[in-house]
Amino acid sequence: MTADWNRITPEPEQQPRAAERPPVAERPQAPPIVRVNAVPLIGLAVVFGLALLALLFYWNQQDKDLRRELASQNELISKRLDDADSKLAKLESQITVTQERVGVTQRDLDRARGLAAQLRAEQQTNVRKLTEELSQKASAQEISSLKETTSAQIGSVSQNVGSVKTEVGTVREELKGTKEDLDRTKKDLTNLNLVLDQHGKLIATNSQGLETLRMKGEREYFEFDISKKDKIKRVSDIRLELRDTDSKRQRADIRVHINDSRVDKNKVYVNEPIHLRQGRDGLDYEVVINQVMKDQIRGYLSVPKNRSLAVSGPRT
Repeated sequence: MTADWNRITPEPEQQPRAAERPPVAERPQAPPIVRVNAVPLIGLAVVFGLALLALLFYWNQQDKDLRRELASQNELISKRLDDADSKLAKLESQITVTQERVGVTQRDLDRARGLAAQLRAEQQTNVRKLTEELSQKASAQEISSLKETTSAQIGSVSQNVGSVKTEVGTVREELKGTKEDLDRTKKDLTNLNLVLDQHGKLIATNSQGLETLRMKGEREYFEFDISKKDKIKRVSDIRLELRDTDSKRQRADIRVHINDSRVDKNKVYVNEPIHLRQGRDGLDYEVVINQVMKDQIRGYLSVPKNRSLAVSGPRT
């Protein structure tokens, strides 16, 4: 048994391997053909085109509506400007007529008062003379005649006085009507934020009234807002300096620098115009204070429409 284990068992002969064939290269396969359905893309393009056309149509319609609205607004503004010009022209005409009527009725009233005073003096003189004559006459017949003459003269004077009273009453009625016209005109001007100065010129009391004056196109207007800390502030061709304010009494002290000179104006009340002469032609410059606050004023400068700016004027 030991011999059997010691026996070397021969390994089986290995069969010769067949000659290995070289690997065959694989041919590249073509990518798969993907078929796309074009119908959804065409539908999407059609929908996009229709949406773009609808958007263009909407924009065009909005543009037309906007143009119509702008044209309507321009027409409304033009109409309001025409109405304002017409109303201002009517007010100016009423002011002129009223001023003329006031002048005429005032002269008539003065004439009537003078005539009444003259008749009263004549009556007193006649009575005094007749009294003296009566005291000197002794004859009853002369006294009777003098009485008749005196009665006739007194009756004539009484008639004249009555006529004068009637005329004075008529003048008073005309003055009353004129005063009502003036009050009505002042009320219309107040509604337009305007007032009349002592020369019969229109003065704006705020920015709205200033716009009304601008629409007339007769002068140019420059608004200003000046405080003490501003020291000197340029307004168009001139310079203004605020020196003191009294807000309780609505007045201020200002200094106007015009060309190479300066003018002090003290205790200038609200809506009280200050007239200045500018240049060799003496152009009328008008300064108006509309509001007085503590250490601050607001107002505007009015200058002629056809004035040329002074090249050598003051500069800040």
